[in-house]
Amino acid sequence: MGKLRQAVNAATVPLIGGIYSGGYQEVWKALKDRYDNKKQLAEIHVSRFLNLKTATHESSQSLLAIVDTVHESLRALRVMDTPINQWDALAVPIVVAKLPAITKRDWYMRCSGETCS
Repeated sequence: MGKLRQAVNAATVPLIGGIYSGGYQEVWKALKDRYDNKKQLAEIHVSRFLNLKTATHESSQSLLAIVDTVHESLRALRVMDTPINQWDALAVPIVVAKLPAITKRDWYMRCSGETCS
């Protein structure tokens, strides 16, 4: 149980408080009841995607931060069976808007036709 207490954030500790050995089924049920809310999880991942930080300078780190956030968010939504296959028309402009100026310009130059997404 000590390992479980270390693994959860501080706000969750009261939820599992008072159980020191055994009682794993009860703790698991309490954690699932609180955190296994598919609608809420989907909203969190969509919000994370929509609120991407804009890259302020041209660097691999800032671009990787955008790529990682987009991949993590979309992967999580896909795992939750959210249909994301047709999101290009919405997702691409959101992501491109977060790119630094030179990268954004290069994107538009490369993708002037309908082939990029």
